Amino acid sequence: MRMMAANPSRARGQLFSSDALLAMMVFLFALTVTFALTDQLVTQTTSSAEGERLNHVTDRLAQLMIFSPGNPTNWEYLSDRNAVAWIGLIDHGKEIDPQKLAQFRDWNVDDYRSLKVGMGIGDKNFYFYISDVNKNIIWNAGISPVDAVKVSTSTFSSVYHGKPVLVTLQVYES
Repeated sequence: MRMMAANPSRARGQLFSSDALLAMMVFLFALTVTFALTDQLVTQTTSSAEGERLNHVTDRLAQLMIFSPGNPTNWEYLSDRNAVAWIGLIDHGKEIDPQKLAQFRDWNVDDYRSLKVGMGIGDKNFYFYISDVNKNIIWNAGISPVDAVKVSTSTFSSVYHGKPVLVTLQVYES
C-alpha cells in the first residue's frame, strides 16, 4: 500500500490557524491586564506605606508635644532655638503651659520653616489647635491643610487653664 503525500498547497500551518490567532490575542490581553493591575497594586501599596509613615510621625510628634515638657524642659526661655531638642507643651503639673504655648506661637510666627525642622517634619506642614469640649477652636498655630494631598491627624485630651480640652495635630503634604 502506498501512502499518498499530502498536497503542500492545501495544508494550513498552525501559524495561520484562527485558533492560534485567538489564543495569541487572549494571551496578549491577559498579559496587558496583568501589567496594569500590578502597576496599580504597587502604587496603592506605596501610597498606603507612605500614609502609615505619616500617621506614625504625627502620632509620635503629638505625644511628645502634649505629654512632655520638651527637651530641655525650660525650652521656652532659651534664646537659641537651635538648642531645643523637641517641643513639649506640658508644665510640671501635666497641664498645658500657657508660657510654652505662647513661645510655640511666637516661633511659629517668627520662623515657621525652622519650627517645622525643629519638630522633625521639615518637608511637611502642620496645623496645631486646641479646642474646647464643644470643638470650638480656642488656640491654633501652623497652616490649616486646605489643599493638602495627604493629611494625618492625632487628637488627644488634655487640660488648659484648668479646663478639659482637645489637642489636635495635623501633619500633611501639600
